[in-house]
Amino acid sequence: MFQRYANPSPAVRGTFFRRGGVWISRNPGGFDSCPPYTIASVTLRRVQPGVITLPAGYDADALERITDRTGFVGLEVVIDDGHARELFTLGTQLLYLADDAIAPQPGWSEAPGLSHSERESIGWLVYQVASL
Repeated sequence: MFQRYANPSPAVRGTFFRRGGVWISRNPGGFDSCPPYTIASVTLRRVQPGVITLPAGYDADALERITDRTGFVGLEVVIDDGHARELFTLGTQLLYLADDAIAPQPGWSEAPGLSHSERESIGWLVYQVASL
């Protein structure tokens, strides 16, 4: 179902991967952000509240903590399977939203919806976590 996200660019491939039984998220900076940052940032800043069903315990503060923790360039963040599944739930919803349900990226584009790099980043996490 998510096979089309199986071969992202090499830069995106290195942003979220499995190592030693846990997920590792690394933000390389530039146009490609790590999937947890992208998912939390888009959900928090560009989707109207109530459009996406948040996992139990998630709110704007929880999404902000994810962006704060995963937004540092080069930092590796360990993510357990439970949190990966929650990000999968959010990411899947973002991928299925109509473009007009996602506000344009301020300063980057006037078009609504996910950019190519955002879609690739989110899809990479969704593709991998779907195998759990």
